[in-house]
Amino acid sequence: MVLTKYASLLKSKYTTILTKDNKKYRGKIRKIDLNTNILITEVELKYKNMVSKFNEVFIKGSNIRYFTVDYSVIKRRPPKLNKR
Repeated sequence: MVLTKYASLLKSKYTTILTKDNKKYRGKIRKIDLNTNILITEVELKYKNMVSKFNEVFIKGSNIRYFTVDYSVIKRRPPKLNKR
């Protein structure tokens, strides 16, 4: 899975996440796991012409439609993973 290779590069980067119920979150990735569960901080939520701010939000991976990251993160070569 490509995401697992880049997961360590994504930490502390800003992202925009759109959920299946059309909520748009913008914040800094604090943790991300193999199921794409994401913990973000400094969050701004936009939904139906309303804007809310939160310190932390946990978004379950199965609820995510898509998320974006800065292209400079993707351009960088992912760290090598230890083979077991």
